[in-house]
Amino acid sequence: MAEIGPVIISAGGGGTRIRPMMNSIGLPPDYPKHLLPIGSPGGETLLGRIVRQASADPINTPPVVYTTESGKKHMQAHPDIGPVEYRTDQFVFSMDPLYYQLRRTGARVIGCAGDFYSDFTWADYLAAHEQRGLPMSVLASSAAGSKEAAVFEIENGRITGFSRPPISGPDDYRNVGAYIIDPDPEILTVMNDLLPELPEMAPADDTIFSRMVSLGLVGAITDIGTRHFNINSELEYTAMLDILSEYAGAGASQSTSNAH
Repeated sequence: MAEIGPVIISAGGGGTRIRPMMNSIGLPPDYPKHLLPIGSPGGETLLGRIVRQASADPINTPPVVYTTESGKKHMQAHPDIGPVEYRTDQFVFSMDPLYYQLRRTGARVIGCAGDFYSDFTWADYLAAHEQRGLPMSVLASSAAGSKEAAVFEIENGRITGFSRPPISGPDDYRNVGAYIIDPDPEILTVMNDLLPELPEMAPADDTIFSRMVSLGLVGAITDIGTRHFNINSELEYTAMLDILSEYAGAGASQSTSNAH
């Protein structure tokens, strides 16, 4: 297995699709959606959970969180966020911190968004990536619908195309938000061809991702974990809270039953 570095967490987005809901519950206009609670006891947040997953075996290194200055202040003040390294470099698109890291270091990049929920482990993900044998892996799930999420066409574990429908269907495999990218020569060629020196001039994520998909370099990991949510809208946030609440309630009922 290639050397394991810290997980890069992209948490700088403004959350425009979920912002109306956040405004309606009285959160500050610059409050990061990554700090939304997941409804568990103790006030666990999306980002706090991601940080703990990204710090566990086999990584055991505090992740690097790319965010804004205001996002950093909110995150540093939140008791749920464990040890991380904060970076406030300015990138336009969420995948850019991963892409530029890959080109700069020429080493495997492990990264994710800072606003998803998944019960996967990075150990299982890394093992599945190695087994698949493709230079890039994307965590994909059909667990819940999303607004304008990337929906994948998949053949034999390889992503062959994608689209962004207004609402994804219950059987659509869509992007959850966790990635592994290896420094394959074709991958590095794409980075060198499409990434400008200045990140603010970078093309949209879909431009670079489309090139890698067209070259057959991207695999979909669909068989690890059981509950996955990419929190890009109130629709999916509510679905996550409902399903996790039902799961917690079923667990409590089972515990009560076992106690009698």
